[in-house]
Amino acid sequence: MAISAERLDELFVEKVVEVGKMIVKLQGKDHIIPICNRWLNIFHQASSEERFERNWLMLQLHSQLKRKSTIGYPFTDPRSYQMNFRALKERCEHRPKSHNDNSETLARKRVSATSISLGDVDIEACNQQMLQQNAALSSELKELQLMEKKLLQSRKNSKKMHKETLAEEGDMQVLAFSATTALKLLSTKADAKVKSQFFKTLFSPLCPDEKAVEQVEQLDTLFDALLRGRIVDYKHQQRSLVVQQVCTDYDKLLAGAREHYGKVIERKLAAQEKELALTSLRYLEVLRKHFVMNYTGNDSTKEAVLQFLQQSCQQMSEVL
Repeated sequence: MAISAERLDELFVEKVVEVGKMIVKLQGKDHIIPICNRWLNIFHQASSEERFERNWLMLQLHSQLKRKSTIGYPFTDPRSYQMNFRALKERCEHRPKSHNDNSETLARKRVSATSISLGDVDIEACNQQMLQQNAALSSELKELQLMEKKLLQSRKNSKKMHKETLAEEGDMQVLAFSATTALKLLSTKADAKVKSQFFKTLFSPLCPDEKAVEQVEQLDTLFDALLRGRIVDYKHQQRSLVVQQVCTDYDKLLAGAREHYGKVIERKLAAQEKELALTSLRYLEVLRKHFVMNYTGNDSTKEAVLQFLQQSCQQMSEVL
């Protein structure tokens, strides 16, 4: 089954994150970071048709760091920088494992010889701090999202519970809270759909004939209509009060959650700004090393360029 282009990109990003976490723990990270940065730039320039080969090379880089705590061929061979990904993959697959790559050793020596410090800024410490801050902010964001879901679910459950409570309360059940003791005794076992017989029950000993019973039943009819109308009004009133209270509580909680969420976003943006500054420092470091290694012009121009790069590093350091 072929893997989609989107899935290949997701896998690539996952490996990039794993490699970043792995590098900061290595003893030789000062030599490894510039090489990894250069290859990450090369990987980012890969065409859509080279996604599979790009991911294969990324896996090789990850595997070398995990097994050997260092990187080797083809990543330390300068000849690999300009090669097509497919050709490089085939070259790696057909290359004997016991082959000794002198260019790898030479490349490590060149990187070590041109390694410089960026003043008082500890790049790896800042990087580790940014990773921790991003993890904390992501965790807090997930908690806020979970809280919002629970809040919405709670509101739905409250409305549902209120409707079920009102539906389960029969007309005579509501009447029991506002009627006399006699009415409560008569209504507790009565069906809510049966017409009220309060007056008939109350006055039956006083009704000598059927005509009097019919008159009492007319009172029950009027009384029943009055009670049912009041019960309907009571239900609507109580429903409105409960819904209004639930909406008010929800709005307050939602406003607090939005305010907190806004602060979290602000902190995350600040963390991303620092991360961008840190990335700029790394690229300036790589650019300076590349310039020192390859520039063969006059010394005044070289000194001016190095001074400009140093000033740029200091500007990025102020952001951190």
